[in-house]
Amino acid sequence: MVGDNTISSSFTETKSILEEYSNTIEKILAKGTERTRDGFIFKYFWVVEFEDNKRISQYDTKGNEVLYRKVLLKCKTTPITKAWLIPFDKTRNAHGVAIHSNQKLIIVRRRVEPWVTLRAGKEKLLRSIKQIIYLIGYEETIKGKVIKTVLHINELGDTILNNDFNFNYVIKREVDVKDTKNIKSLKDLKAITKDGKIYTHYIAS
Repeated sequence: MVGDNTISSSFTETKSILEEYSNTIEKILAKGTERTRDGFIFKYFWVVEFEDNKRISQYDTKGNEVLYRKVLLKCKTTPITKAWLIPFDKTRNAHGVAIHSNQKLIIVRRRVEPWVTLRAGKEKLLRSIKQIIYLIGYEETIKGKVIKTVLHINELGDTILNNDFNFNYVIKREVDVKDTKNIKSLKDLKAITKDGKIYTHYIAS
């Protein structure tokens, strides 16, 4: 995790909760369509825990999706105390946050479409490649000012803490390729790199 240590104590990285949701993950993956929408394959799903220690997950035990509206209804009477973004890939960490009484949970995903520079010999080609950024954190009012503290997670599972909700923690890749005609996704990019390497850095846009 990258960021300011003074605000990172509320966040956790863990694999332990993956064991609790292992069966649910398997059922979601078996269905396939449950984690795909508008051409995107989601990498994480949310779980929210309340003061009464009960949880609401984005997917039930049968792998069916649950509307976030259920969380909004319950938090009117029972405060939220914890939340997680749990990966479908069990080699990754789940990201959690503790929510205090003066804080409001932030847990969303944002679609972004950054420009990626591709090289074919001496030529450069700009392509926009759709990505999803996952956000988990909290909002609080300090001295009359609304402050957001948000963990941004990109599609590779890299994280950064940033107070700007609209910060785009995207992947900008510059690679040597022979054929750029069929590049439509990050997966396509990885498949056609000449030496199998991908050179990655991060940009804010």
